[in-house]
Amino acid sequence: MNRVRSAVARILTREFLSHWGIAFASGVGALSGLVALLPRLDLNVARSVLILLSCALGATIYAAGKTRRIHLPVDELAPPGLSPGQFMTVAVECNRALLAQVHELANYIYGVDVPPIPFERYEQWLSVNCNILACLLDQNQRAIGYFDVLPLDVDFAERFVQGEVGEQDIRQEHILPPDGARHCKYLYLAGFAIADPGTPAGGRHASCLLWALRRYLERFYHPFDNKQLIAIGATPEGERILQRYNFQLIQPAKLQRDGFPMYAATLSSRLARAMSTMPDWSGACRLSWEKPALRGQPTRLSNVG
Repeated sequence: MNRVRSAVARILTREFLSHWGIAFASGVGALSGLVALLPRLDLNVARSVLILLSCALGATIYAAGKTRRIHLPVDELAPPGLSPGQFMTVAVECNRALLAQVHELANYIYGVDVPPIPFERYEQWLSVNCNILACLLDQNQRAIGYFDVLPLDVDFAERFVQGEVGEQDIRQEHILPPDGARHCKYLYLAGFAIADPGTPAGGRHASCLLWALRRYLERFYHPFDNKQLIAIGATPEGERILQRYNFQLIQPAKLQRDGFPMYAATLSSRLARAMSTMPDWSGACRLSWEKPALRGQPTRLSNVG
């Protein structure tokens, strides 16, 4: 009896009636248009009533689904495939197969507005510095996200910041090798993407990837010494995220060769505090550059002054 009363109460809410009315009107309108296209169709009283009842039933099912109360966010608390021992991994020194997956992902996410770097050219970049690309892998070793950070030669980087050259102009000679990268002045956050944006799983993967980026910067580019992390706002979402993490606009889109605004942030305590607001994923994600015993320990990035 309690369930019946609850169902009746839910049906009488304004939200339910609103969804029901929209669905019913849409159904009747669609069927009326179909009847108009079929003049030979004999639409007697019985058939008309049957159509109206069908539309009413369909609208009820639709409205019930839209207004059903959710007890708990299942995918957030118990992700599909969750079981002990199943870890995600963020790996650098990616092989050619992973690079191919990332290249396909970048092409899908950024689309025609932001053409990806040609595959062969990216391989040349990796031949100079194998640490520039980090892939987020699921338990099946499938690439479900990535970020890439390029330590740039100072002369090219300053021309890049001024808009004289663009991302497509980057060549292998503009990228610093690992032994010189730690002391570079400019780091270019060239990409940050996940395979399933807009889903609960995508939110978790993005959060994990940002946590990994913080640990990555600490591992490969500390001490920071006021290094500049530069990035372009290639998408509206990407630009809003840069702004929320205290990146400052240094060149508007109209002054950039790529046609996108250029942002920059100093690797300092301010950026560290902003990035440290993300959850600690050390219990669910392995970092290929860290020993297992170090997972979950605080990094120096959060204490930089």
